[in-house]
Amino acid sequence: DYAVGDLGYNLMYYWVSTYLMIFYTDVFGISMAAVSTLFLLVRVFDAANDPIIGAMADKTKQRTGAYKSWIKWGSFGLGASCILLFWAHPEWGYSWKIVYVYVTYILVVCFSPATNMPYGVLNGTLPTSTMERTRLSTLRMFMLMIGNMAVVAASEPILRFFAGPSNNGTTSYLFTIGLFTLIAVPM
Repeated sequence: DYAVGDLGYNLMYYWVSTYLMIFYTDVFGISMAAVSTLFLLVRVFDAANDPIIGAMADKTKQRTGAYKSWIKWGSFGLGASCILLFWAHPEWGYSWKIVYVYVTYILVVCFSPATNMPYGVLNGTLPTSTMERTRLSTLRMFMLMIGNMAVVAASEPILRFFAGPSNNGTTSYLFTIGLFTLIAVPM
């Protein structure tokens, strides 16, 4: 059960890592310079955001444990924000598109550590045997790679399926990430 969470996380987040720049430039119609600036500025924000979210998760006191609610609600938030991230709005003006990509990318960058950081810390709360922790960590990394490979292997055929003959990709990305999210969030 433990390693399945990484599979689910990467079925969503690997889309951000791999396809977001392509989507923003080729489908959403934003310049490469604007996307590069977005990535830089949001990553600077992320550098401050991650320790804050980690500290908040560590201080959470609930009867189900400190991290379970973060993983659960963070997964829903990550799934919803990933869907919003890949939702093209071709009718919008360029300035509104820029505002939209900043807001949605910041949401993803907030929900990603809210899910993944508490999940990663769970390994330290599991069995005390070093051998068992090593085995679980190895399995976790294996599932991470399975999630990444699944996105790479399945994305193009699924995008083509949803694109249809007259679609320039505006809805195919939305439907594809939606499908991956439906599979991933319960994991």
